[in-house]
Amino acid sequence: MRTIVDLPENHVKTLDILGKKHDVSRAELVRRAVEKYIESETKKSADAVDKYFGIFKDDPTVWGGMDGMAWQRKMRAEWDDRDAAIDARLKSQQSLHDHPQEDYKSK
Repeated sequence: MRTIVDLPENHVKTLDILGKKHDVSRAELVRRAVEKYIESETKKSADAVDKYFGIFKDDPTVWGGMDGMAWQRKMRAEWDDRDAAIDARLKSQQSLHDHPQEDYKSK
């Protein structure tokens, strides 16, 4: 892809000097610089993920000292217990529809 880039004159002169030294064009130097910049930024992103992934793994104050999956199972079990308690309470209560209805015409 072609692109137009505005560079300060001193950068252009430096690129010309480096191009002659390495026997490559100014465009090739810019392509190499862009490639190195992209690699550097990609590595920084990967390093950040590696740096923070699992940061709480050995911290006993986080998730009650459990790993993420154990914490998730514990929370879901609490939800299941809560739902079972609600279901039991609802089953013990009768709604209006559970009572025999008198025909309104019989009165």
